[in-house]
Amino acid sequence: MTSNSIYENVLYQYQKDAVDRIVTQRRILLADQPGLGKTLMVLGALEQAGLFSIGKNILIITPIINAQTAWLDTIEKFVKSRHHVNVLDISRGTKTQKSKQFEKLNALCNIVIANHNAIDFMERQHRVAEVAGPLYDAIVIDESHMVLPIVNHKKLTKFWQGLRKIGMTEDAMRIAVSGTPDRGKLENRFGTWFFLDPWNTPNNRWDWLASNFILYEQRVAYNRVVKMVGALKHKDSWLAKDKAMMIRRTKSEVLSELPPKQYIDVEIELHKEQMKHYADLRSEDDIEPMVFATRARQIADCQWDSNWEVWEDGKSAKLDWLLEWLDSRGYIDGSMPGKVVIASQFSKVLRWLHKELTKAGVVSAILDGQTPQRERDDIQSRFQDKDNELRVVLLSGQMGVGITLDTADDLIMFDSPYDPDRVEQIEDRVHRASNMHHVTIWNLIGKATIDQAIMAKVSKRYQLTRSLLDGSRGIAFEKEIIDRLTKEGASDADA
Repeated sequence: MTSNSIYENVLYQYQKDAVDRIVTQRRILLADQPGLGKTLMVLGALEQAGLFSIGKNILIITPIINAQTAWLDTIEKFVKSRHHVNVLDISRGTKTQKSKQFEKLNALCNIVIANHNAIDFMERQHRVAEVAGPLYDAIVIDESHMVLPIVNHKKLTKFWQGLRKIGMTEDAMRIAVSGTPDRGKLENRFGTWFFLDPWNTPNNRWDWLASNFILYEQRVAYNRVVKMVGALKHKDSWLAKDKAMMIRRTKSEVLSELPPKQYIDVEIELHKEQMKHYADLRSEDDIEPMVFATRARQIADCQWDSNWEVWEDGKSAKLDWLLEWLDSRGYIDGSMPGKVVIASQFSKVLRWLHKELTKAGVVSAILDGQTPQRERDDIQSRFQDKDNELRVVLLSGQMGVGITLDTADDLIMFDSPYDPDRVEQIEDRVHRASNMHHVTIWNLIGKATIDQAIMAKVSKRYQLTRSLLDGSRGIAFEKEIIDRLTKEGASDADA
């Protein structure tokens, strides 16, 4: 290993600890809390394992947004300056453009970066079959919580049909990466275990579920009964599996110098026009539950017309609060050069907010699924530049991965997702190891609306999943470290 290695010159000690275990174990879930630098840890592990050398092939499967904003940028900055690697980016472009990338395969180390859809093939003409050509020495599945292995109890997803066609060397490294590995439900871990430990994970998902969870049937329609997943059967064995197969550290454990996130719940009384609209919605007898939930959340944000387009001149108590907050902190008159991220689950709300902020003289930009990749890179770069006039990023709930916006000290959740893992992903765009600063999360909650129920539900689900993912291990682990350091300090003092 060169003296200019990533391991020796870039990584913090907690990252080196993870790298050492990944290299030793070779099949592992890296599930550190978002914002701790998992991409760098994976690259450090590949380096330490000697995989950036001639003749090696590495496959990184990742969402498109992560490919561009995390993997390619990090490889360019930290790997190419130290190692001769050949990068094939098939994360975007047409099938023909992606296929042509494989003409660049050479005798160096080839790093193939593919989005999840590139693996979704059954026949050669479907997606990019060339990805199955090389024999890979390592496969990394980033955001592994997004990869589900089955459509139903009989049929594998196209992703898993494709993944089974990809050749690996006998001792190939298998690394799954996700700061939120359960997507709010422990049963979603099956795909990760099946990838990492196929020898000890049943091929049939229902067999695996039956061995780990209480299953029951529930009638969802007059003639339709579905299988449901209930409580975890064996907590101790599940924790033992986690300990054997997963690396999980929280920021408080490994980065004591990073202040914890501060939460402020702001309960806002809606305008009477909004409340009338809300009451009218509740009085509808034939509305489907999910439609009601979506529209109720939208009304809690602002008024909508009969076509469910944002009413430009409508009332919004949350907007009134937001403009007052921005004014009090000097965003409107420019007296204080701060940065803030505002998140919403609705693209229409983001575009409406963009117009309203422009009227108020605040420069903002939207990051959502409709923002082209080049614009995303430019927006992120401008926002991260403290001297740039871009003060506000309006962030979609779907953009909670692969983006760093840590120049902001505040995140305003205009409305909250249902999934606690998605909430954490959004929060950790701002609260990251790359910037040791105070971050405040402002949750805007419409009084007497569905907002309050969602916040209670998210909190309950978060506590349930984290009781296994973090609780018993995280706190005990942190106390163990503190106790060890205290004893070492006492020993040094005695000496």
